[in-house]
Amino acid sequence: MAPKIAPLSVVPDTPRVVAPHGPGGDVPYPWTRRSKRHYGLTSPLPVAVIRVPLAIVLVAVRFPVMLLILMFQCIACKIVLIGAKPPKGPGDKCLPGWRSGIIRGLTGIFSRVLLLVWGFWWIETSTAPGADLTTPHKLIVSNHIGYIEIFYLVSKFAPSFVAKRSVLDIPLFGSIAAAMQSIFVDRSSEDSRHKTGEMLHLRADPNSTFPPCAIFPEGTATNGTTVITMAKGAFRDGHPMRVFAVYAPVTCGFDPSWGVHSDDGGDDSHLLGLMMQPLNRLRVHDLGVFKPNSAEKADPQAYVTRVQRAIAESIGAEISPCTLSEFLAEEDRRKGRPVKERRDEEKS
Repeated sequence: MAPKIAPLSVVPDTPRVVAPHGPGGDVPYPWTRRSKRHYGLTSPLPVAVIRVPLAIVLVAVRFPVMLLILMFQCIACKIVLIGAKPPKGPGDKCLPGWRSGIIRGLTGIFSRVLLLVWGFWWIETSTAPGADLTTPHKLIVSNHIGYIEIFYLVSKFAPSFVAKRSVLDIPLFGSIAAAMQSIFVDRSSEDSRHKTGEMLHLRADPNSTFPPCAIFPEGTATNGTTVITMAKGAFRDGHPMRVFAVYAPVTCGFDPSWGVHSDDGGDDSHLLGLMMQPLNRLRVHDLGVFKPNSAEKADPQAYVTRVQRAIAESIGAEISPCTLSEFLAEEDRRKGRPVKERRDEEKS
């Protein structure tokens, strides 16, 4: 079992959700919802009298505003892309500078507006003492708790992302992600993972004309109480990377993290619950640019371990031996599907 990390950070309200029966033993289980499935609306009667009508009003206002923002952004991206196609494979070229610049500018602005619509009035940010913020880099790495940190990173850097191919099927979001020149990987395809590695290698080059690329090496979202096993694909070439640690405290009785199993109140209804809250919170700790030493260049796993440990320490999380493969297998069991044989993605 991976060693535990003592909490060192600014998240004293981190709840310790333990699932002795689940992967990881007494380490907090990464995919358990930290709040009940009532969207924070079950309160003492005097409070509930206010919270329930307020939630209805918030959703009635926020949902159409969100749709208008996404539709406008999607239409704007399609107009900018007239006569051009976003890159899809290792041999495809970057979009011309003016097209890429307009798309990145628009997505950066609208991402921050969307966070406001979802109740993230301000983002609590901090920087690690002595963090290197000047070394040129093309890779951005973070732990993964859902989609809220994606919109934060877009609002700050407007990067492309490495995302699962199913993101392309999400209405509006998929088109915007493609316009941002993101890399889409079919996790069940060896060939797709190989091509993703090639594209990532090209984009990580400091001289690349592509926008920065953001990666979540855990491969799936968690509830933020742990940092699960990270894939080492992005670390193999020894490129410098800007590292962030993110955490979303339970606020107003609702868990903003998306990394939970669907029968714990996840996927489908999460956005609805998010919009019901008068306030949501996101904490972002900038750890600066990490550069591998000679030993880590020879052994990428050592580079992964240093980054994983730094993220865990900065948010008071624990290191978990759980993997993406275990999460997918657990989802199969919960949904009554045959458990598929999967390659150990954390080793890829």
